[in-house]
Amino acid sequence: MVDYNGSIPLNAVCRFHRSGSIVGVCTDCGAYLCPQCALQYGDMGVKCPDCMAKAYKAQISEHEKHKRTNWILLAIGSFYIVLTVILGIYLALNADRLYSTPTQNPDMEMWGNPVILGLMAVVYILLSLGFPFGIRQVIRTVRAMPTIVVVFSVLFFAVTIGLLVSVATIIGWVCMLSSFAATAKEKKQAAALKGFLSAQGYQV
Repeated sequence: MVDYNGSIPLNAVCRFHRSGSIVGVCTDCGAYLCPQCALQYGDMGVKCPDCMAKAYKAQISEHEKHKRTNWILLAIGSFYIVLTVILGIYLALNADRLYSTPTQNPDMEMWGNPVILGLMAVVYILLSLGFPFGIRQVIRTVRAMPTIVVVFSVLFFAVTIGLLVSVATIIGWVCMLSSFAATAKEKKQAAALKGFLSAQGYQV
């Protein structure tokens, strides 16, 4: 283990043990480290115990932030589902009055069928749960687009909004599952780092 430029002064001592046996330099704070204090985990590089503990706490903080965001989006999706169910019940109870009047377009009479309405409600319920996650991904994608594309899209606002909502609905479940999977992976990585620190005799 070596520092950034591969050279360590002859008079360097470990910041924590005042030992002259230096094997590396912390890539975060620049402290000279002895074999006991030079910690290296995964691709994080050489770190001192303090900076490694900070890295662990940063991972935990990031994990908690992402987990909280996931649950907020899931709550929004659940609320959307409640509204969808209420609308579906209303349409089912009033199907004859809304869709089966004599002046109604014959092509639309199928929507008065309770089975059709029930299937539509199930589909909307399933899609609605992941919709907020899909919207988040769409927003991230749009923000990464060149300005000219965004400006052009604004000129065709109605078409663009309709397209984005459709895309968000379609990819919502994939984005939701991916988001929760990423959060679970973060938790495992943080737990592994904590285990590494504990094995080295450091409590975090």
